[in-house]
Amino acid sequence: MRGRTGLGALLRQSSRHQGTWRPFSSSSARLATKPGDIGARPDGASRSWSTRGVLAVAGAAGVLGWGIAQVSKNGEVNGKPAVVRKPRYATVKEMEKAIQKIAFELGDEDIISTDPEDLHRHGYSEWSTVNPDTLPVAVAYPHTTEQVSTIARICHEHHIPIIPYSGGTSLEGNFTAPYGGVSVDFAFMDKIVEFNKDDMDVVVQPSIGWQDLNQQLADMDSGLFFPVDPGPTAKIGGMIGTNCSGTNAVRYGTMKDWVINLTVVLADGRVIKTRRRPRKCSAGYNLNSLFVGSEGTLGLVTEATLKLAIVPEDYAVAVVSFPSIRDAASAAAGVMQAGIPVAAMEVMDEVQMMVINKSGATAPLTWDELPTLFFKFSGTKAAVKEHISLVDTITKSNKGGNFQFAKDAAEQKLLWSARKESLWSMLSLRQGDEDVWSTDVAVPFSRLADIIEVSKKEMDDLGLFASILGHIGDGNFHESIMYNKKDPAERAKVEACVKNMVKRALNMEGTCTGEHGIGWGKKESLFWEVGPEVLGVMGAIKGALDPLWLMNPGKIMDVPGMENSYNRNHGVMPVRATAKPAGIETSLVEEELKEQLVEVNGGTANGHIATSKDEQHTETICQKAEDPVPLCPEPPPRQGGSLPWQKWPSLTLELTRLPKNTETRHLWKWFSREGNIVHLQVMQQDERRSSSRAPEASVRFEPPPSRNFWNNGEYTVTHPQEDTAVRIKILPPRQDAQEWSYGPFSLDPAGNIIRMTGVRGQQRPMLIALKPTGMDFGVMTGPNTMSAMKRAAPMEEEPLVLELNSRHRRLCIQFPHKARFPAKSRSTPIGPIIFRIEVNLVQIKTVYQLKDQNGTFTSLVLPLTQPPQYFWRNDDVGTTMADANESRWGRQDIWYRATHIAGDMTINNWYPISVNEAIPDPEHIDIGRWTCFRFQLDTDDATNKLTKQFKSALEDFNVQYVEHLDLEVKSGIEAPMWAQVDHPPSHAATSHSEALASLSLQHVFDIDFAVRYQLEVCISKGLISDHNITEEFLQKLAIEYRSPDESPNCDPNRARQRLEWLVDQKIRLDDPMTLFTNPDAGAFYTSNRLPHYCTLVRKAVVTPTTIHFSTPVAETSNRVMRKYDLIQDRFLRVQFLDEGEQGRIGIYKPQNKALYTRLERTLYQGIQIGDRRYEFLAFGSSQLRECGAYFFCPTESVSCDDIRRWMGSFDHIKIVAKYAARLGQCFSTTREIKGIQVPHIVRVPDIERNGYCFSDGVGIISPFLARLIVQEMDTDAFSANCSAFQFRMGGCKGVLTVWPEAKGMEVHIRNSQEKFTTSFHGLEIIRCARLATATLNRQTISILECLGVPTGAFMNLLDDQLRKFEAALGDKQENKQQALSLLTQFVDENQTTLIMAELLKADFIGDGIREPFVASILNLWRAWSLKLLKEKARIHVPQSAFVLGCLDETGTLRGHRTAWEKPFVNQQARSYPKQERAHLPEIFLQLSDPKIHNKSTVVEGICIVGRNPSLHPGDIRVVRAVNVEKLQHLKDVVVFPSTGDRPLPNMLSGGDLDGDDYFVIWDQSLIPKEWHASPMSFETSEPKVEDKVTVDDLRDFFVSYIQNDVLPLVAVAHLGQSDVQKEGPKSARCLSLAEKHSLAVDFPKTGVPVGWSTELQPKQWPHFMEKRSRYQSQKTLGKIYDEVQAHAVHFQPDWEDDFDQRILGRYEFEEETLDTARKIKKQYDTAVRRVLVQHKVGTEFELWTGFAMSRPVIGSDYKRQEHLGKEYDTLRQRFREMCYNAAGGHGPEKIDPFVATMYKVTEMELKQTLEKHRESLSDDLANGTLFVNTLDAHAMPLVTFPWIFPHVMIRIAQGTAKSKMHSKAGTHRESQQPVYKKGNTKTGNGQAPTATNDECKPSEALEIAAGHVDAKSPVAVPPPLGPGTAVVEVNEEMPSNTAANSDEDGSSAHKGKPMSAYTTSASSTVDSWHDAMNGEASPSDSESDSEPECEEGKASAMDKLVAMGNDS
Repeated sequence: MRGRTGLGALLRQSSRHQGTWRPFSSSSARLATKPGDIGARPDGASRSWSTRGVLAVAGAAGVLGWGIAQVSKNGEVNGKPAVVRKPRYATVKEMEKAIQKIAFELGDEDIISTDPEDLHRHGYSEWSTVNPDTLPVAVAYPHTTEQVSTIARICHEHHIPIIPYSGGTSLEGNFTAPYGGVSVDFAFMDKIVEFNKDDMDVVVQPSIGWQDLNQQLADMDSGLFFPVDPGPTAKIGGMIGTNCSGTNAVRYGTMKDWVINLTVVLADGRVIKTRRRPRKCSAGYNLNSLFVGSEGTLGLVTEATLKLAIVPEDYAVAVVSFPSIRDAASAAAGVMQAGIPVAAMEVMDEVQMMVINKSGATAPLTWDELPTLFFKFSGTKAAVKEHISLVDTITKSNKGGNFQFAKDAAEQKLLWSARKESLWSMLSLRQGDEDVWSTDVAVPFSRLADIIEVSKKEMDDLGLFASILGHIGDGNFHESIMYNKKDPAERAKVEACVKNMVKRALNMEGTCTGEHGIGWGKKESLFWEVGPEVLGVMGAIKGALDPLWLMNPGKIMDVPGMENSYNRNHGVMPVRATAKPAGIETSLVEEELKEQLVEVNGGTANGHIATSKDEQHTETICQKAEDPVPLCPEPPPRQGGSLPWQKWPSLTLELTRLPKNTETRHLWKWFSREGNIVHLQVMQQDERRSSSRAPEASVRFEPPPSRNFWNNGEYTVTHPQEDTAVRIKILPPRQDAQEWSYGPFSLDPAGNIIRMTGVRGQQRPMLIALKPTGMDFGVMTGPNTMSAMKRAAPMEEEPLVLELNSRHRRLCIQFPHKARFPAKSRSTPIGPIIFRIEVNLVQIKTVYQLKDQNGTFTSLVLPLTQPPQYFWRNDDVGTTMADANESRWGRQDIWYRATHIAGDMTINNWYPISVNEAIPDPEHIDIGRWTCFRFQLDTDDATNKLTKQFKSALEDFNVQYVEHLDLEVKSGIEAPMWAQVDHPPSHAATSHSEALASLSLQHVFDIDFAVRYQLEVCISKGLISDHNITEEFLQKLAIEYRSPDESPNCDPNRARQRLEWLVDQKIRLDDPMTLFTNPDAGAFYTSNRLPHYCTLVRKAVVTPTTIHFSTPVAETSNRVMRKYDLIQDRFLRVQFLDEGEQGRIGIYKPQNKALYTRLERTLYQGIQIGDRRYEFLAFGSSQLRECGAYFFCPTESVSCDDIRRWMGSFDHIKIVAKYAARLGQCFSTTREIKGIQVPHIVRVPDIERNGYCFSDGVGIISPFLARLIVQEMDTDAFSANCSAFQFRMGGCKGVLTVWPEAKGMEVHIRNSQEKFTTSFHGLEIIRCARLATATLNRQTISILECLGVPTGAFMNLLDDQLRKFEAALGDKQENKQQALSLLTQFVDENQTTLIMAELLKADFIGDGIREPFVASILNLWRAWSLKLLKEKARIHVPQSAFVLGCLDETGTLRGHRTAWEKPFVNQQARSYPKQERAHLPEIFLQLSDPKIHNKSTVVEGICIVGRNPSLHPGDIRVVRAVNVEKLQHLKDVVVFPSTGDRPLPNMLSGGDLDGDDYFVIWDQSLIPKEWHASPMSFETSEPKVEDKVTVDDLRDFFVSYIQNDVLPLVAVAHLGQSDVQKEGPKSARCLSLAEKHSLAVDFPKTGVPVGWSTELQPKQWPHFMEKRSRYQSQKTLGKIYDEVQAHAVHFQPDWEDDFDQRILGRYEFEEETLDTARKIKKQYDTAVRRVLVQHKVGTEFELWTGFAMSRPVIGSDYKRQEHLGKEYDTLRQRFREMCYNAAGGHGPEKIDPFVATMYKVTEMELKQTLEKHRESLSDDLANGTLFVNTLDAHAMPLVTFPWIFPHVMIRIAQGTAKSKMHSKAGTHRESQQPVYKKGNTKTGNGQAPTATNDECKPSEALEIAAGHVDAKSPVAVPPPLGPGTAVVEVNEEMPSNTAANSDEDGSSAHKGKPMSAYTTSASSTVDSWHDAMNGEASPSDSESDSEPECEEGKASAMDKLVAMGNDS
């Protein structure tokens, strides 16, 4: 027979002949409107039809119908056969590229998942009767129709199959991925889009469940419901795909009857809507019916409009049993024929009723084990009563028993649950290898009894246990058959039985499926049912809408030309009939095949096996063709047998009846002799199931053992306590598959592991093992040259192995090497140790293949950019099981980390760490720097075949494989440069000429240390190879070879700067000499001028194999660095990280011992740089948390001991950890207040009671000193009047709070603040108190939830925040106002959002302006906020504050009283007597108002207070905020009581008052029901006490801390257990973890480590933690995570918009000024890029704001934000000073023009880059489609330079600057205009005041500094106050000489007040504090020569000021 033509050809014919229609193309009209069109939805999906769209679809439908009509009975179209070409599907490599493109275009990598468990879940189903042997390559999780369209379009472009996934409960392989591809999971499209109550319809997304839909409709009291009711977990999308029904079908029909319209994404990404919304429609073809039941083969349904039904007035459920199934069927027929409108009528046979009883699904109710009918009645009460009576009569006439009615709703649910629990009950009876096969057919209901009877008899005759249940009202029934899936004969019986049942249904004019669908499993049945003609029409429709056959291919019908066989093994392991598996008898295979070849025309299972002479049955239907392939079904599939256990990839044994106290070492002893063990596990008690057959241990072998010692089910073992026979059960491969088969992997018939690429037939090994004949370690010295330094070869039967593991995506190299460990005697011959290298494939960019000229061998060259991880094999397995507490052991545990390789494996420990590891050992391999490997391979056929597979597999992973003919491998020698530079300077020569002669002869160079250090930076980062450094290059660097008359490029600074340029550009130089000819390097310049509070810090990162140095970076200094400022280059900050600097070194286990040995080596031997050896000095607390320490290189006069002695006296401290912590105080990053030499210290006693110190860490400072600190700190206007400071002073630390009782220069210190004594007593400030908005986090939410806060309270806050974020998008005024509200309401810790709010107020966004920088930081702010919501559940609470804690010195506030709380512990708040609520502990909280100057609000009412992190239920306390007049001078701090029996801060996660921040929340919805949970209280471990602490003790403690710091592990485990445990944080497991967490927090102070075991972690994690083994959390955090998923965004900077013309047009720019600004900008850009690299931050915008989008390598996001804020603040202040100097002053008339120039320079650079980019876009045009060519942030010029002056930019933009429009923007010349120096005479805004007559008035400076002229109040957020709280407004009296008393035009009415220091022409459009921000504006600078005198005047003023303070 001839085939049929596809509809695509018909469309093209129509276009040619009629000229009225074009084939479908990307330009065809879509039925979608643009956002903003009438009827358009907010998400952009279509609601309306355009005229063109209607015509287009009508035309398409017309041609579709015409084409189908042409298909004649003989399958011809216009006399021509319909032929469809075999589709081509993408390779894995092509798929991976497309997946990357999808993630890129959608802007969110989280939308795409390649997690192996995800792939398995989306390609395999244990419910399904059939599972193909491949999995999808990726899973996509779209959130909108547009994203689905993008996914479909990209998949269409790359020929990638698309498989829709909804509920995952289908039974016929409907969502499997036989050809790989992308599974589109609609999990996040589960919303009601629109509800039209009046029209009784609803618009929904595909992943909403029908039960969830009905629940939401019920919650809305709609009175409506959706009546189609299949399985409980079914989703609307899957229900549409299979046209499912359910129990209500007899009354309400099936899915097709309830669909009004569909939004469908077609195969090429087009979006259509099938029709409009009326119930009736006769317009064109009924496309609904085309897509309903199409199983996703024609398109992806993304929205559906569904009809709804009225909820009946009354329900009733009844059950009646019958003697036989025929009697039940007869009764059902009688009910239907009587026209009684029952809501549902279901039948279950006697077997199913027995199953229900056995499973206990409806206990305590039991049933008569007889065929039973279940009835559901609905309607009015009268109608229901009438219908029940009629049915009762009919059933009795058909031998029915007594009616059993439900008396109430609960009983109704119980009775009906028997029907709904039927399948689950059957599944619960499975044992061992048993499984349930569930299938369905439908017949006219008059024939239902016939087919059921015959089918039951056949199953009984075959000895199968099976049950019948079904929708008897519509003739649809299900058969559930229990069978042993590992018994081929039994499986064949089941298959034959099912096929016969289908055949009977067809003979009775029925269908092969009533609601399950065809899927992959019933294609053969469909062919029998409809025949080739109908199937051909279906194929024509499919070919028209999906010509590439991408949409769910292989479902409903076979893919043309593809192999479509399948297996029923319920696993990923394939069983192929194409080859006979070894060990399976031919007769058995033939019998199985015979059972499958059931004849269509009434035949039996006695078919024949097709041979070459014996045509298959389907050959009579369609002819053979190679290509193109006729559109016809494939022959029936063949079925092979199971593989024998010897061929399994692994074999696992489960063990029971073990002796007590069995450990992994016992298992090894018993079973290691049987085979190669790769995994052992002893189950913990909580891991064992309740069943008596639960396994107690498991053993896995790879490959399986050689003998089946488990054959009799027992195995006798010997144990110290008893000898016993252990019971053994073998696990077959399917159950074990998860251990070895991930992704699209399977087995071939021979049992070899293969990898499926996504296209059937193209298979590659999952493991490819090459055995090289030799291996070279070396370095790439040029693009075509490798220098081979060391060779490894096979040794003593230990081969070299190069293994590619596709499963783990890594390359493993195994080689022997002569080495020994100290345990062996030195006289023992050096034997081979087996080493292993593991390389992640993402580290490999290129592999080169070389061939020698003779063709005798092939070489592979693998160059890496960084060292891989090294391991050595411990062949003494017993020692690897030394930890008896561990219950698991894996083969990987024999591999121990290696940090070096040498003949003597201990020799390295005696040498310092250095870039050049010159170890005198002939077997030494420098594994840290020799990162290029060459492998020599034989050229035999077997090796060549493997090499080709190796090449193909690497290319699949995007590794470039290059056949390099020119690459030369040379034998290398040690780089000669080290011998030429590593020597101390010569002092023996008597003259300069002799020294030069001596150096010339030796070729040895003395290089300036700054240059030498930077050279080692370049070498350590791989930018210059030491093998390429020549004598000429060193001569260029060496000082001795430079003469004064040479080029300026020859001074040491120029050499250093060239090397710095190289590091900043990250350019690798094969020829280092080009560095001296590169013009960019020559023009590069950096200034070493730093503010007095900064220092240049040199940093080193020590990894397991090497060391990396970094270019010095300016940072705020500490006490020690300031003291030794002249030798600051002798300090080195060192950090210890794992390889690649990807994270901290893990906690200790024996396999990591070498890592800690290397750490000890560094601490004891030091770090060598040139002739300097840096020794361990000390570490601060922050360095310790980040695995870092300070090192120092001693001089002749200063040693490390000298520095430690100067730091203070610590001999009284006997605890090592505390000793280290006190040393660390001196390394805190601080600002020294230079105007205060030594404050007047007053000793005051601590407040102590009941063994507690209430004043722990808090002291007092005078208001006078506070003002001096603010002026010196140059703090923002928001903090101009700080109430508290975190400080260091001598040996004191903690907080100083401002109190009027302290006078003049007084500082009141308590004993709890003094930790040690020292000779240094200068006042140093860490930070000032600031206000921020509090945010909830995961830990806080878990605690509040367990204390009774409902989920709705959190969700309401979240929804409000998300809604506001959405509303803040856009440039319209309403968007802007919403953004302003959020920015001022939710303030971050650095108060960046307040600055952003001011930028918005200045109209940088809106009114035709969209300034790129402002737009970028707004986009970043939103993306960062949403990221934190997703990852941390950081929900902002408007009614909250996050502030520093301090103490009520007056004793007014009521403290905590245990005696009052005790009766109410664990009680609900509603039970508390109202009169007793007044006894709550009290706090005081006053917050500044940003809108009104000198106004503040006092919070009053019930609040909660806490400290992060809170892990214990008692860590969050309910308190009462009160107003106390005595405390109203304190703002933006929370004041705690000094009374009571226990300090309140101590109860808040063990807090104190030495610098801890606390959150206070007064949102009444977050006040918990339980108020007085018991606070944490336990005995801490006693620390070890030493007689005298030594430096070695400090070193050892540092190593111990790195080994045993389990704080992150405890926190993560607690979070997981809080969700897992039913009681949440109150559970015993969580309370234990909370205690461990507290101990781990104290570890740095006590030195007592916390014990840790993986058993403390949950076995499965909540899904919001995004771990591999996870479950769907139903608690609040899970719901928050799910809600935020749809809102996550990707940050993309905005460079395309125009710069603000208000600034660019205000001045005329001189070229000289532009050049000056360019020079400063270059230095600024360099400094910024260095900070970005150091902190691994992506963009400058993240640095400017502190909103980092990436996760820190070590530490928390909170600490990282704090560090970024401090670091950028230092950088900003540094470059502001440079700009002030260049501008000639601080005044607006000077700085404003220069800042505008900075803006102009930035605009010019960006414009030039964009123009180049646009020119390059023309090269990216392909096939008429523009490729998305996004801008890379790393390649763009920086734009934040002018924004270091944000408020100057505001002033210029708003036109409030003094300078006139178009005035010249000139540069200050120092010879003409001296500049004010930064000093101690600073006003509130950080600058010196100047009189209007250009003369400095000391008296005025004195007035301002002494506080007689008010400075500005801090501007902070006024958190809204909710119910239960009150506000007291405090309006401070404002002196007449403040900005508040200004004229109406905004200009000040008084002279000499702070406002005149901020602005000279104030405007009402600018908030009062604009120009005070960051000290950016100052009074007009004089252009006369009086400025030096002003400096003297200011100094005089300060002297008088300090004297006045001391006198007072």
